[in-house]
Amino acid sequence: MENNLVSIDDLKSLYFKDENKLFSQKIQKQDFHIKSTTEILSNITKNGSFQKVNETYKLGLILKKILLQSHLNWITYVYYKNKKLIIGTNSHIGQSELNMQKYILVENLKRVERYQDIESVSIFRDENISKSNQKWEDKTCITTEKSYGIFDNYLQDEKLYEIIERIKKKIKNVKS
Repeated sequence: MENNLVSIDDLKSLYFKDENKLFSQKIQKQDFHIKSTTEILSNITKNGSFQKVNETYKLGLILKKILLQSHLNWITYVYYKNKKLIIGTNSHIGQSELNMQKYILVENLKRVERYQDIESVSIFRDENISKSNQKWEDKTCITTEKSYGIFDNYLQDEKLYEIIERIKKKIKNVKS
């Protein structure tokens, strides 16, 4: 029976037999490559869904050089597909103005290597997008204050408590 027993020292020696390798003072040099923002963004733009964004951005840069700023304000989206440049506008005025620029667009886009095979430009008005793309300044809303600034402030955080108190004071000043 004694022959079958293993001493604690034997167990320790078996367990820690590679101790020198594990706890050596030599540190292996590891090469960590941290991607730069340029590498990250270029990898994202090579992704299928983001390629369209990248192409639309480049097309927008080209159109900025060809068209006037007033013409660009009418454009809601633009893309190139099947030898055709498709432009969506937000008003009938923009549509008619850009229709007059079709020839200029085709001639200038043929100079760019990516768009040399362009055959036509299609411009149409999209009423649904024009309503949702209004600028924030156009949506000014004037309302009368209905509160008198009398409400309880149960906030425990001092900063938030002070913010609510300032709001209450402003409401009271508006009402007086």
